Amino acid sequence: MMRSVRTAAGLKLIEDAARDRFRVYDLRLDAAEHDDRSGRAPSLEADLKRRLAHRVAANASRIDRLLAQEPTNGVVVDDALRRRLEALGYIARPR
Repeated sequence: MMRSVRTAAGLKLIEDAARDRFRVYDLRLDAAEHDDRSGRAPSLEADLKRRLAHRVAANASRIDRLLAQEPTNGVVVDDALRRRLEALGYIARPR
């Protein structure tokens, strides 16, 4: 699974969980994401990782709240669809 976070200043951190790897790009200078800047500014990279962790936790909390609610649109997510959505990374696997 890959996740990312961007800052208003144009920095982007990408987490590649399958490879246990992070990449950092300065999109103002490298919009095509060719120059991985990870390891060049450890404190900045740590801040980006904190931001990503915060975003992931907030999304997980929101998903938990939504899953606990009764559907209002009549859509029912059965086990097969839930597994497909989990495999695609749209929803987190149960903890």
